[in-house]
Amino acid sequence: KNDDYGILKITGGVLMKKVSCVFLSLALVLLLIGCGANRKSAQSVVEDAIDAVKSADQSVATGYWGDGISNAETDESDAEMLKAMFGGISYNVISSEEKGDSATVKVEISNNDIASIMGDVLAESFSKALEVAFSGQEMSEDEQTEMMNNLFIEKINSGDYGTVEKEVDVSLSLVDEEWVINPNQTEAIDAMTGGMLTMANGLSSLKK
Repeated sequence: KNDDYGILKITGGVLMKKVSCVFLSLALVLLLIGCGANRKSAQSVVEDAIDAVKSADQSVATGYWGDGISNAETDESDAEMLKAMFGGISYNVISSEEKGDSATVKVEISNNDIASIMGDVLAESFSKALEVAFSGQEMSEDEQTEMMNNLFIEKINSGDYGTVEKEVDVSLSLVDEEWVINPNQTEAIDAMTGGMLTMANGLSSLKK
């Protein structure tokens, strides 16, 4: 009988350990599921990030994209120009893939042809600045900025320019159980700014 009791005791102990392991594993699985369920999907993060740019919410947009969008202080005139620049953004998520601690969201982004508009704004602003200089007058930096902003808004509202469309991959990483857009998303930023990065790179190459 003592032997039987010993066997039962050992067997019971083994079973209890197995049951404990099963419950522990189940608890870990439920914990991981819970974390995943509360976490925004990579697609949702990208959508929110593009919406922040579209609404010209600089502080929120910079939080998603970094300083690649804009981190400069703006006055009322600048704010109106930014709203005009980004208000024409539209997008369509083509696919979203999450694997481990990385994700890729493929999205088609379109906006007004900002690069062409800005090219014309710069040309006209330069011409007007020369006229003022030859007349013996002088424009302050604030006046020049306001003139350019007004020209930009006038041209973007004219309907004389088309749109540019680009398909880009936005990469994300899992940081503290949250999807975060990786730095240096130049393709996406170029698409959202209507080709402005491409234009800026072109101008930079001319200076070299």
